[in-house]
Amino acid sequence: MAGSNTAQFLSWLADTAEARGWQWLDDFDRSLITAIRTGKGHPVGVEIYEGRPQSRQAKFLIRGVQKRLKDLPTVLCYVDDCGYSVLALRALLTQFYWQLRDAPVGSDEHCVYIDLEAAISKASDQTKVVAAALTRGFGSQEIGKALGTNGSRLISRSMRELRDILNSKKLYAVEGE
Repeated sequence: MAGSNTAQFLSWLADTAEARGWQWLDDFDRSLITAIRTGKGHPVGVEIYEGRPQSRQAKFLIRGVQKRLKDLPTVLCYVDDCGYSVLALRALLTQFYWQLRDAPVGSDEHCVYIDLEAAISKASDQTKVVAAALTRGFGSQEIGKALGTNGSRLISRSMRELRDILNSKKLYAVEGE
């Protein structure tokens, strides 16, 4: 599926809600979800698909996504269904990193922590710095100011690098093999 990271998350959320029998989609919502998936139709859905929310409705949806990304079971279910995404990684690092680290060994939460640590260890130095800053509560403005660059872009680049590492088959490969 193409579209912004937010569009992908909302599409997954709609599918998950439907599969679990949650009754929250009316005809308006269905046309909106179709536009979020295709980039055609409802103007708010197109904004989300393109990753450029401008309208009040689109910004409202973004706030709803941010609220959902503060719920660890939702984020873990999203990762389980769709793999590590930029949105999920940022949520895991900013919201849940210490909780994941302290989770019982062998639990899903601790396994995600191990994945994060393995990916960070294979990442560039800049991504390591960004990940460490995110786990310590720094936002995009603080990161940008500290590193003398656009923090949002740097975080996005770093999350894409971690996503690519995590979704590769080489994450746990031993050097020399």
